[in-house]
Amino acid sequence: MPFLQLSGALAPRLPSDAEPECTVADPSNCTCVDRFDEVLESIVIGQRQGGDVRVVLFVRLRDEVSLDDDLRDRIRRAVRSGATPRHMPSVVAQVADIPRTRSGKMVELAVRAVVHGEEVKNIEALANPEALDYFANHPDVV
Repeated sequence: MPFLQLSGALAPRLPSDAEPECTVADPSNCTCVDRFDEVLESIVIGQRQGGDVRVVLFVRLRDEVSLDDDLRDRIRRAVRSGATPRHMPSVVAQVADIPRTRSGKMVELAVRAVVHGEEVKNIEALANPEALDYFANHPDVV
């Protein structure tokens, strides 16, 4: 059973070692990636590419941290613990903020729309619409 839904998020199980494990969960749950000390939050989208969809994982990191190869590899190992190759993120990218509704819910559909160059519906419902700028023309997803 895949642990990841493109419209959903990853959720933690109690880790048996230092690397968090992942299972399928509702998008409102924290992700296994968020269990890393360096990661404040993350969001997963499906990006259309050709006739396929690739999984893109965006992470917002602590101010003093940047996404390097070591952290990217540790994140991928944690996700891989319960994934099939089809559900592994093709891209792990850093962003400075993640857009949310006024009630605090992350907005995967708005992020996906921006990544695809589409109009974001109900932008007035976002508490921080300026965060979408971090996803528009992101070098890792163009």
